[in-house]
Amino acid sequence: MRPSKLLSLAAGTLLACAAAPAAAAAAPTFTPCPNDVGVQCTTVPVPLDRSGGVPGNVVLHVARVPASRGAAQGTLVILTGGPGQSSIPLVSDLRDVFHTVLEHYDLVVFDSRGTGSSGVIDCPDLQSSAARDGLACAGKLGAARAFYTTRDSVADLDAVRTALGIPKISLYGVSYGTKVARAYALTYPGTVERLILDSAVPAAGPDVFIRSTFAALPRVLAHVCESNACRGVTASPLVDLTKLVGRLTSASLHGAVFDGRGHRHSATLTQPRVLEALLASDVSPGLRATLPAAIHSAAGGDPAPLLRILSGGRSGGESLTDLSEGLFAATTCEESAFPWARTSAPPERQAAVNATLAGLPPSTYAPFDAATALGESNIPLCISWPQAPAEPAIPLGPISGIPTLIFSGQEDLRTPLEDAQGVQAGIASSQLVQVADTGHSVLGTALDTCPATQLEAFFRGAPTTSCLSHSGAIGVAPLAPHSLASAGTARGVHGARGHVVAAVGETLDDASDAFVAAVLSNRVIRFGGLRGGWGRADGSSLALHDFAFVPGVKVSGKLRLASRGLTGNLRVTAPNGLGGTLHPLPRGVLAGTLGGRGVRD
Repeated sequence: MRPSKLLSLAAGTLLACAAAPAAAAAAPTFTPCPNDVGVQCTTVPVPLDRSGGVPGNVVLHVARVPASRGAAQGTLVILTGGPGQSSIPLVSDLRDVFHTVLEHYDLVVFDSRGTGSSGVIDCPDLQSSAARDGLACAGKLGAARAFYTTRDSVADLDAVRTALGIPKISLYGVSYGTKVARAYALTYPGTVERLILDSAVPAAGPDVFIRSTFAALPRVLAHVCESNACRGVTASPLVDLTKLVGRLTSASLHGAVFDGRGHRHSATLTQPRVLEALLASDVSPGLRATLPAAIHSAAGGDPAPLLRILSGGRSGGESLTDLSEGLFAATTCEESAFPWARTSAPPERQAAVNATLAGLPPSTYAPFDAATALGESNIPLCISWPQAPAEPAIPLGPISGIPTLIFSGQEDLRTPLEDAQGVQAGIASSQLVQVADTGHSVLGTALDTCPATQLEAFFRGAPTTSCLSHSGAIGVAPLAPHSLASAGTARGVHGARGHVVAAVGETLDDASDAFVAAVLSNRVIRFGGLRGGWGRADGSSLALHDFAFVPGVKVSGKLRLASRGLTGNLRVTAPNGLGGTLHPLPRGVLAGTLGGRGVRD
């Protein structure tokens, strides 16, 4: 489940013919995957429509990684989210995340029908974010659109398990994958050894009115700032958010963003864009750390930090290899519990939505209005979707007898803690691990080792405990200076020159985020300054060109990575003739000449 679509794999057996039973299919043959060392690949064909009404097959592409230490004690099958996320491209990442478990367990993943290499659904308008209405995609799919549901994915999973000759599986699902995993455990309970549910959605799927997300918003914002994490930034991010949303009710805020070439682009801050940033933050610890300061600045009339965050996070649509928006629409629009009759026309559907909204208290979406909130829901996507008359039902009853571990990030907005607690209530003797300083997809995004430790304990049959220590917290970002005076003063330099030295230091701190990202990703990153200019970072150097983070102060030059840190000379342009040159020294010291006088902080 994703923030913009509310982000992040059918029931029964294969079609039985009335004639004599078909001969057993030959076991699939694994061959080395072309792009992943140590990974084996095969295919498992399944019917598109198991009732036989709509002809055709789907060839599921399957990947397997043998246990790394001796004979396998079992098989771990991983179901990714979306719906629509490809799984096989994530094999390397999954091996890293589950490396301890995979010493003794085989790993199996497959691209679910309609994703990745398993007959991916390509609806270009949805993929490029050019459209929010799924009607054209439904027309492209035709009658096949009814066979990309959770029920179909449950049956596909069992077809893969049967084809590979695995008697029992340990099943991990994340986000939407938890819905498939839970439905599979209810449909085929004798084949499930254990369940791990990460960022669990409710058994019947997310609420189409996304009420739990907004109910959790005050709690999540408070978690981001607990333990005085927002000291010097804000007394209350919720108060700031409420002030900002109120300000945007009467008028948008206008500003500019600068791209990686230093080109200026006009930008506008609106309520929907603020909500977009909040919902995107639960998969990015770094983004969550920057939001309190950015929201505080925007509430005070300076939208530049928040506009910059939004410009950096917008890619113009997901890659089809990563996530099929068409599959997302097919699954979501066919099986979500919308308030309308399945065969009703769009005007009747809108009337049903309006009637539901009329019965909700005004506080439901506070501080946002209902129109903004519903714009981020799946209602616009599905209101014109021609649903099949019969609901593709899945079992929803309680689960018992299957050891189950549930992970929930305390800062998750798209599948909040309260949803995980509801899922836990329906699974006897399940264990819930709450994780501080973590949002959606706990095992994939947590920055401390506690969740992995709890997973290992669960596989050993040992008790688990929650992870609430803040050992994985990223420090909340400071406020971006809105003037040279607000940049503060360097420790050893007084007066106006001290402000300039402090401003250069904050500018380098800002640019260092891109440098660290370039080092970690081993790629070149170009980025714009908050107030102008641009920078370029790679694994060994950081180049700045009139790069401005503090109003009135521009920094240019190239720094190279050496044994004692970044070294080189920087040209500084500053007001009142206080420009000059500075160079970094160890321990974050800056030294040089400003306005004709030597300085050293």
